[in-house]
Amino acid sequence: MFRNIKTKLFLTYLTIILLTTAIFSAALMRFFTDYYRKGKEVALLTHANVVASLSGSYIQDRDGAVKYVAAEFAGKVGARILVLDAAGVILGDSADQVAVVGESLSRPEVAVALNGKSTTTVETIPGTGRVMYVAVPVIAEKEVIGVVFVSASLGEIAELLGELRWELLITALASGMIGGLISYLIAERIAKRLGEMTAAVRAMTGGVLQQRVTVAGADELAELGAAFNQMAEKLASIETARQAFVADASHELKTPLSSLQVLVETLQDGAGQDWQMTQEFLADIHREIDRLNRIVTDLLLLTRLDAYPYALKKEPAEIGQLLRTAEEILRPLADQKRVRLQIEVAGNPIVAIDAARILQVLVNLLDNAVKYAPPGGLVKAAVRPDAAVAVISVGDNGPGIPVEDLPHIFERFYRVDKARPRRTGGTGLGLAIVKQIVELHGGTVTVVSSPGRGTEFTVTLPKTKEER
Repeated sequence: MFRNIKTKLFLTYLTIILLTTAIFSAALMRFFTDYYRKGKEVALLTHANVVASLSGSYIQDRDGAVKYVAAEFAGKVGARILVLDAAGVILGDSADQVAVVGESLSRPEVAVALNGKSTTTVETIPGTGRVMYVAVPVIAEKEVIGVVFVSASLGEIAELLGELRWELLITALASGMIGGLISYLIAERIAKRLGEMTAAVRAMTGGVLQQRVTVAGADELAELGAAFNQMAEKLASIETARQAFVADASHELKTPLSSLQVLVETLQDGAGQDWQMTQEFLADIHREIDRLNRIVTDLLLLTRLDAYPYALKKEPAEIGQLLRTAEEILRPLADQKRVRLQIEVAGNPIVAIDAARILQVLVNLLDNAVKYAPPGGLVKAAVRPDAAVAVISVGDNGPGIPVEDLPHIFERFYRVDKARPRRTGGTGLGLAIVKQIVELHGGTVTVVSSPGRGTEFTVTLPKTKEER
């Protein structure tokens, strides 16, 4: 059938307009048909009743002058009026047909009228057309003494309806043409906007993520266009982040690989003949391999966390116990740097969490705090319950973070001090992992810091209704 949406819309609109016009025209014809017929019926009944009221004495006296009464009113309504007695015998005819006077008229309308009820019928007579019959009883002293029978052609009404039908047909054709033009313009406008979106989608499929569509009006297409633009902006942002991530990951991987290459080449050039130097080089190689392993491990974890939906293994767990476990893990590093760890647990809230992942959050935060705290410094970590959340804070008295860097510290591979990674052995992914895990739990992580005054991270984890 039709594959072009403009054609489909045009034909749909046009069909609706034509059907609506046809239904309206048919209803209008029905209304006028009933209106004219009812008017004719009322007129005939009115005059028939007048003739009936005037004909009573003539019928009782069987006076032939009754035909003049009938003729006087027949001319006013364009009908033929017959006056009959109680036996159905014609006493007078407005058409002055002497031959029918004295004959009986056997019509169902007459029989109904002789039973004391007025009636109206319409028949179609071949060669004549539609004719309306009206029969009204003539009553004297509560007895039916006769009938006034009226017959009138509906040809005049048929002519009026015929003229009206032609006018409606012409109006319908004009409406169809105007409606068709309007339908075409509307369909073309919609198809143009959809075509623009289709072209933009195809361009984006080809990798051109800067595509945007024009948003005009406040209809569903405008909403679709706005949603498309939002999606395009998000995709462009994601692509920019992906490219930056790949570039940063490549750079991070390249650094230890380059170091390994230099170390191996040095050993190949003869440094391996010196046993002590060989041991130093092997230690350096081990350190770089360890660094590569941690980068790859963190990258794989972030990849799994980015997968939607990531399945958390939530079970009730004591946040305080997890913090003490993290303290035990970081104790050797803290002792090595002569950094004092101070752990405070208030209330020890129990929250439904993925304990392994939250432990990783606490280890990463404590690891950062210990590494950046000065020798002999202090790292404080605390857990406290709140009305609807569990609050965890980790702070140090290290050099702090410049204000301009604070909005970026959760970005992957972002570093405040480019010299720190080699000195501390970090991968630049720890805080990104922290943020991802906390947000997967429906929580938040924030940071407060200033140069020379240390840094404090705060994690909030929501409780269920049963836990509150």
